[in-house]
Amino acid sequence: MKNEDYMVYLKRIFHPVGQGAFFTEQLVSSSDEKVLYNVVYDCGSKTTGIRHKIEEEIDGMYDKDHHVNALFLSHFDDDHINYVKYLRTQGYLVDAKVFIPLLFEEKFLPVTVLYLNYLTLINELEKDGIKIVWVKMDDGHTTEQEINIEEKNIDKYIDSGVKLKYEINDIIWYWVPFNIKYKERIEEFRKRLESEDIKLDELCNQDAYVVDNKALKRICQTLNKDQGDGYGTAINFNSLQLMSYPASPDYCIDYVRETVCDSYFADYFKWNKGYIKYKFHKKEHLYLGSCLYTGDTSANSPCVWNTLMDKINSYLKNQHLVLFQIPHHGSKHSNDERIVDEERIYAAFTNFDPDYCQKIYDPNISLQFYLRRKPLILVTNDDSFKFEECWFLNKY
Repeated sequence: MKNEDYMVYLKRIFHPVGQGAFFTEQLVSSSDEKVLYNVVYDCGSKTTGIRHKIEEEIDGMYDKDHHVNALFLSHFDDDHINYVKYLRTQGYLVDAKVFIPLLFEEKFLPVTVLYLNYLTLINELEKDGIKIVWVKMDDGHTTEQEINIEEKNIDKYIDSGVKLKYEINDIIWYWVPFNIKYKERIEEFRKRLESEDIKLDELCNQDAYVVDNKALKRICQTLNKDQGDGYGTAINFNSLQLMSYPASPDYCIDYVRETVCDSYFADYFKWNKGYIKYKFHKKEHLYLGSCLYTGDTSANSPCVWNTLMDKINSYLKNQHLVLFQIPHHGSKHSNDERIVDEERIYAAFTNFDPDYCQKIYDPNISLQFYLRRKPLILVTNDDSFKFEECWFLNKY
């Protein structure tokens, strides 16, 4: 394709960071290959021995002239945030906006075992005066509000589901963060607080009360185990999701996968055999260019799952989603077969370290996708599993 055939393209990369998450998107001008806007969803890893490799992945994306414009963090576990410090110290977050989930309405409620991670992260970002934007919990209503993502004076708190738009030559790309209210676990948490006579107001206003409270730690540890009720764990209570898509699927005039990424494990007990190539096919009713990042969402919660499907219908105008992130690195405690059975999802992806597969990744996921011949993109710490795609955009 010639450059004059399109105005801009969206490059999307799932980076091979093992037990972690580092997903990047770039809008690039076709005329001079200038990067117009850089977006990151999560930046961290727990896989050992690959620090240099991860830093190379980051350095390969950014420099002093091309830095991160918007960073979305799903939650505050190490494998999603522990390389944010590297982004900051290298100067890649200069003038960036960092979007994080707000737990409960008035203020981030420091109730999880990851609260110290949260405090460390905030301190890191505030060192350079980086703008932090909290995404409020979803009230169940879809907002039609749109905000220019380049706007410097975005409010400190924004509603879940606000469309953050980037516009060039009448082409609009949206990034929509939303923060599902995890009703079942939050209500259970409230009841357990009452049973331990822990005061919610004091939790909101006194950091030391949280850090030193043994009863609170017991409650969190209990809720962080699968309760066997079909709602998974409450390790984060919530996780910021992000929908990425063009204002119209008609903007997408062509598609290229620039790297080879194998999709299925045909024999899912053998990690190096039986691959089948993933090939994208333009299908009717498919919203081209669309992708939904889910972090460590508990997709087996009926509340969460139904909300995710409602979001797909609402934002994509009842067309099918191209890429859906299987949550929580394919954990069996956060997923069920609705993902592979769901017609509104064309293909799925997840990221994990094969050495952790028995602890985290459920190989039955691979089997189910294989049996249904449905595309599944697996991203590990192996460079050959790096996934990269480009959507060429124009408006006629």
